[in-house]
Amino acid sequence: MKNKKYLFFILGIIFLFLIWFILSLIFHNSLIIPSILDVSKALIKIFQEKIVYGIIFKTILHILLTVLLSFIIAIFLATLSYRFSNFKSFIHPIIILMKTIPIVAIIILFFMMIGIKATPYIVTSFVIIPILYEGILSGYQSLDKNMLEEIKTISSFNFLVLSKVYIPLCIPYIITSMIQSFGLGMKVMIMAEYMSPTNDTLGSQIRRHYNNNDMDKVFAWVIILIVFVSAVEIMIYICKKRIEPSIK
Repeated sequence: MKNKKYLFFILGIIFLFLIWFILSLIFHNSLIIPSILDVSKALIKIFQEKIVYGIIFKTILHILLTVLLSFIIAIFLATLSYRFSNFKSFIHPIIILMKTIPIVAIIILFFMMIGIKATPYIVTSFVIIPILYEGILSGYQSLDKNMLEEIKTISSFNFLVLSKVYIPLCIPYIITSMIQSFGLGMKVMIMAEYMSPTNDTLGSQIRRHYNNNDMDKVFAWVIILIVFVSAVEIMIYICKKRIEPSIK
């Protein structure tokens, strides 16, 4: 079964490249759909630029710190919602607003409120906190009620109980929400960086190449992003598979 999954996964990748190849033949215009060969050459050129490695490292660091901070906020909010039904009712419309408001509108709003530099990270947190919040809250709500009653006879709810009992038992839900939020968070951050006039971010690199009509390099950066996000999500998924048996 595992071999079949890997086989079909590889076939899916081949299918995507086949679609790309066909579209490049149909349009026959590198300004619309550059060829696979052109993008491959662009990838080599990109990695020959020393500044690129600093930009990639900075992007990785920023997204990891943003997700970590968002995770801490989400745990705090989810814990309060689980413990106090009134707080859950109070924050529910705020979470709905955070989930439904258009991303472009959020970016423009924060550009005006807090400036250019901090906006990509604040906007990213704004978008992924609801995903993390709902995932953690679902994990809390799935806990065994009888076990929780036994814990109450030993100790009242405190930070130690939260960190040693609640959070470990919710790990599958937390990791699932992390996987969902990481890819989305990266896309939102890149979009915000693209719209900002900064010059040392990954989004600004995509904007620069687009303005110069270097679509092969735009596609190359997209491939770099896909590989990076996929690698991180696979690592998180592997951690989830290793942790789940120990929890059970």
